[in-house]
Amino acid sequence: IDGCIHDGWLSLSELDTYVTSDYLYHILTSSMIQNEMKQKASSGGAVSNLNSDIVGNICLPIPTLEKQKEITAILDKFENLCNHVTGVLPQDIRLNQQRYEYYRDKLLTFKRKEVEN
Repeated sequence: IDGCIHDGWLSLSELDTYVTSDYLYHILTSSMIQNEMKQKASSGGAVSNLNSDIVGNICLPIPTLEKQKEITAILDKFENLCNHVTGVLPQDIRLNQQRYEYYRDKLLTFKRKEVEN
């Protein structure tokens, strides 16, 4: 695949023959590849840089296009589930906390019934 890097931008061309853009997104944002790029990036001061040689020498696992689509579908479902849980969970915690406080207050403020002998 031909590509170039300039000012933090990576441009790749003619990749649809080998890889889907969704699969490429998932693989490039994976911690495995991100860590590899961080390790190989040249540090010339405050900013770490990648060049086309460094990026060109990173080996990516590239299965068949059909397998890439399967992997992407699974990762997309997982990502959607995580986003859903992240949005719903705090709300559930808040509602459970309110229920707890309500029943706690009821238990702590009940009126004692006089016992007859």
